[in-house]
Amino acid sequence: MKELTIFLMKKWTRTGKTQKNTYSIRSPRNGGKMENPLNSLYVYAENHNIDVDFISTTHTKSMSIIFPDGDTSILINPTKMETTALEVVSMAHELGHCVTGSFYNLYSHLDIRKRHENRADKWAIHQLVPLDQLEKAVKTGHTEIWDLAEEFSVTEDFMQKAVCLYKNGNLDIEHL
Repeated sequence: MKELTIFLMKKWTRTGKTQKNTYSIRSPRNGGKMENPLNSLYVYAENHNIDVDFISTTHTKSMSIIFPDGDTSILINPTKMETTALEVVSMAHELGHCVTGSFYNLYSHLDIRKRHENRADKWAIHQLVPLDQLEKAVKTGHTEIWDLAEEFSVTEDFMQKAVCLYKNGNLDIEHL
């Protein structure tokens, strides 16, 4: 099923259907909750002229790159995406790099790299787990990290970061 989803995503992003000036991946239907986060992310990338390519590498699950002309691309390794939630989180994180311009090179200092990674994570969190939707989910009984992760179609690690961001204002899950 995952291979079929990836194939459909490749086909979907090449259709030329676009909406201009779409800045949110959340749908106004269903109270702002995304109906299909993965589709929404691929459509968002297409609408913002961010190429998404599927590659097989031994070292990374995903990465984003910026070209000298300012164009950006996301590379996804479908063989390393063990779950749909991981693909959702990876895609949102890489979109975060592209949208916020948070790029670095391999020789950047660790504090610079961490700053750019955090900026991409924060963008992804705000898109995938908006505070108002998280509060609604908690009020309806979703109080465990695993349950919230399932509700929002993200990984448990990502949900921990989201809760930490909204609770503490940072991504330091050690102090959750």
